[in-house]
Amino acid sequence: MLPGPLGRLRRVVTLLRDPRMPRLPRYLVLLALVYLVSPVDFVPELLNPVFGYLDDAVLLWLSFRWLIRSGQAREEAAGARVVETTDRRLRP
Repeated sequence: MLPGPLGRLRRVVTLLRDPRMPRLPRYLVLLALVYLVSPVDFVPELLNPVFGYLDDAVLLWLSFRWLIRSGQAREEAAGARVVETTDRRLRP
């Protein structure tokens, strides 16, 4: 697996595709992505550019973090690495 941000992004994509993952963290990531591209915001970017983009970034970061942590908890409960088995299945 790649170190750094690219490795984490790849892990998020793998966890999103894993059918054994709980639905709630996966849906939260998808909702955060929809919120990112949505014109409706809690803090509009036009009124305050710094905080407007910051709320989008924080929401996306929190949803990614929850997904990764629930994946780690699932791995520990199963005693195996969910990502490796899923990663092998997804490779061509």
